[in-house]
Amino acid sequence: MGRRSIESDVLEFCGWKFLVELVKKSPSDRHRAVCSALFITGCRVSELSMLRKSNVVTDYLDRNLLLFINVPVEKCKGRRRTRTFPVRADEPLVPVFLDWVRRVDGRALFPWNRVTLYNIVRSAGKSVNSKIPFSMIHSSQLYPHWFRAQRAKQLRLEYDFSDENLRDWFGWTYTDSGNRMPAVYGGYGWMTLAKKMGIDVQSIFGVGGRQFVRTQAPYNRVGS
Repeated sequence: MGRRSIESDVLEFCGWKFLVELVKKSPSDRHRAVCSALFITGCRVSELSMLRKSNVVTDYLDRNLLLFINVPVEKCKGRRRTRTFPVRADEPLVPVFLDWVRRVDGRALFPWNRVTLYNIVRSAGKSVNSKIPFSMIHSSQLYPHWFRAQRAKQLRLEYDFSDENLRDWFGWTYTDSGNRMPAVYGGYGWMTLAKKMGIDVQSIFGVGGRQFVRTQAPYNRVGS
């Protein structure tokens, strides 16, 4: 596959229904765990391969908090950098991820190289075999960075994250392509703009909150 463009491939958050279906139809526990983890953490594949059990704090699940601490950040220009960030424990993909964490024997959660992780993602996308809501690509064209951009869009749309919030959550700095990272991964899509204008996009498309898994598939740009 040629080089993809996040800005053209990810128009809006695809919604929980598609993500749940992707994980559900993935061919193995390993596939399900990788797809869930890529979205939940927003990690690059190189960062995911460095993720350890010690980075995952489950002490506060009863308070709806899954906490990631000291997660390595790649592309830090010669110096070690980490990020600590929260995840809502009631998000639909969290149980799949936590089940994998509990079952892994070693310290490394995803001890595979970049090529293996890419192939896992592509295989999972082919298994679901459908158009991706609010996207210009088919699920068979999935790639790891797509999950990272989807997470940024979701944080923007559902949790109203500002540029600074996105920088803190992903561990971006102003040296990471200047101020461009929030715009590339979490640009204000039309649904976020509509929401800010007081339009209830959640009731129209069913993209918001944990209720998404029980809604119909939203409008899809491809083939419409």
